[in-house]
Amino acid sequence: MMLLTAVTFILLLVSHLFVYLTIQKKSTAKLLSFFAVYLVLASPLVYILVNARQNEFAGADIELGIGFLFTWAAIIVLCAVGFFRVVKKHMKPDEI
Repeated sequence: MMLLTAVTFILLLVSHLFVYLTIQKKSTAKLLSFFAVYLVLASPLVYILVNARQNEFAGADIELGIGFLFTWAAIIVLCAVGFFRVVKKHMKPDEI
């Protein structure tokens, strides 16, 4: 469980960095906003993990699954956005 959690947080960070690197005009405000979005997307999983560790009931497994599902969906969306931004950035105008 700890390995899955660590990999999930690392993938979430990598997907955020992937999208951030596609931005042309980088600034401190954009970096801070991406960090804030990372914290917002990671916070439900952190809360559910802490709650599941403290409460040993059957519903904790469902909460864990929903938390991981939400985080993985965010990772997939961010990677897709980053991928399409990279493709759009490297395409010539006549190829669109």
